[in-house]
Amino acid sequence: MIMDEKSDTYGFCKEVFEVNGNINYMRCWRNCCKKLFPTPLGTPEYFVPECPECKGIARPSTKFNDEEPDDYFYKKTAVQKKIASCDCVILIGTRLDSHFATMLMNQAITSGALIVEVGASPVLEFGNIKQLIGFPEELVPMLCQAIRERLSKAGPKSKV
Repeated sequence: MIMDEKSDTYGFCKEVFEVNGNINYMRCWRNCCKKLFPTPLGTPEYFVPECPECKGIARPSTKFNDEEPDDYFYKKTAVQKKIASCDCVILIGTRLDSHFATMLMNQAITSGALIVEVGASPVLEFGNIKQLIGFPEELVPMLCQAIRERLSKAGPKSKV
């Protein structure tokens, strides 16, 4: 399966902003195309993944430390607009070591948004923060279930 801007699969979900990317997908190192494809699992130690388009080297679809986020892969402009007016931000598994992520959280704190920080080592100290301390892969499904239950009790007119 190759995903592109027409895909509505997790990698391009309109409600999820993966500002540091997603390790489960790869993309072309040369940026010959804007397609994502699944990260190969169980490959030999010296396997080098390749782009399905140009056959060049593929890379994880994650933001490297020296890389600026863009609008296509990281939805930079869209997430900046959403953060400015959101009621709640769910921050999952990050140390906020990138300038962009730190700037977004500062903006959310300043606007008074509720920030739910999910991770083994919380980093936020100020603002309207609730922290779920533990492994995100265990906590996020429980958080999603709790939200679903709350929304189902609130009725059909509830907004997410």
